[in-house]
Amino acid sequence: MPPHLKNYCNGYYEGDIKAVGVITNCSLIILSVDLSDPINNGTIVFAIDFARGEDNIYIPTLTFTAIYLVTVDNSIYIAMIINNTYNIKIASI
Repeated sequence: MPPHLKNYCNGYYEGDIKAVGVITNCSLIILSVDLSDPINNGTIVFAIDFARGEDNIYIPTLTFTAIYLVTVDNSIYIAMIINNTYNIKIASI
């Protein structure tokens, strides 16, 4: 704060600033997959993806998806797979 204004306040300021920000929306899906079942052959255990698009009101949106295997129970061949999806877009004022 400039020295000539320090006499006019107690050091606490409050106000609103209009500016562009970022909105994020995240989702998490946890899958439990039986790796011994032939139907699950070809299950994706690691992938990353970036996609560009628009939301329902035409705001540009970046989507990031990460799929990864967390654990496998070797006694029963059950895998825990995480699917995280993040949508990122500019916040409108």
